Amino acid sequence: MRTSGEYGSSITIKGKTPVPGFDFNANNTFGIAVTASASYNMTSDRYGAVSVTLPVSIRISEPLVLLANFGHSHDQFSNTSSTNWGAAFEFNLKPLGFEKLTLIGETFGNDRERDPRAQLGFRFTPASKIDLDLIYGHRLTGQADNWLTAGMTLRF
Repeated sequence: MRTSGEYGSSITIKGKTPVPGFDFNANNTFGIAVTASASYNMTSDRYGAVSVTLPVSIRISEPLVLLANFGHSHDQFSNTSSTNWGAAFEFNLKPLGFEKLTLIGETFGNDRERDPRAQLGFRFTPASKIDLDLIYGHRLTGQADNWLTAGMTLRF
């Protein structure tokens, strides 16, 4: 994480639940959910940001899912709020012989900044309810920021 030119670290906790009648896992072709997240800045030892997002998932084919999201966030450090957007894909590499590996990519931004970001990486699924992500990110315009994200998802 980079804040005011300084590098730091943060931890984010995120919850997600499907909108009743639009559970992507149940109908397997289209889904809408609600997510909420809160971040904690480990460098400054305080709460950082909260967000609420509506993600939409559409299965195009067996290995390919397209995703879009729209949401709102508030950053306590700058005391600013923003409207967020994103578009992504998930391509399961099972047809290529890598059953537990998925290529993931996304672009995202918000209404307060004119420099969208992009990320590309892999998701490893060692068990049906566990995902491990390793993602490289880059700011597309403006300051040439790069980052590496490691993530874990547990579903229950």
